[in-house]
Amino acid sequence: APHHPADLYVLGTTPTSAETAAKLGLPYVYALFLNNDDTVMTEAVETYRKVFDTSLGTEPQTMLALPVIAADSDDEAEEYASQIKLVRISTESGRTLTVFSVEAAEDFCKQSEEKCTFQVQEGNVIHGAQERVGERLAE
Repeated sequence: APHHPADLYVLGTTPTSAETAAKLGLPYVYALFLNNDDTVMTEAVETYRKVFDTSLGTEPQTMLALPVIAADSDDEAEEYASQIKLVRISTESGRTLTVFSVEAAEDFCKQSEEKCTFQVQEGNVIHGAQERVGERLAE
């Protein structure tokens, strides 16, 4: 079989990561499952499209990585989805990262050599029985 190297994508959650992808001429995937802030998402995609370097011989490509839970029933999917939290950690130096539980955020802050704070958000997850999820994704 012919050898074909894997395609490269930049997965990110900020305009900075979008700019990096654009300057490298690579496709950009906005990780909505990590940062569900629509304003940041819009800014990241706009930055990517504005900065994209077509001189590298490629065209801009953007994708969304969505948080999705499909289960046998709507109730089962709701149970799973209700447990998902996004916890955004901000460090004193301005670094941010996202984890999926308060416990993980507390552990990170204890181990960090700098002060940090965190903010808990409900996970904005597309969820439901398989048919409902399919309908929502098609919207």
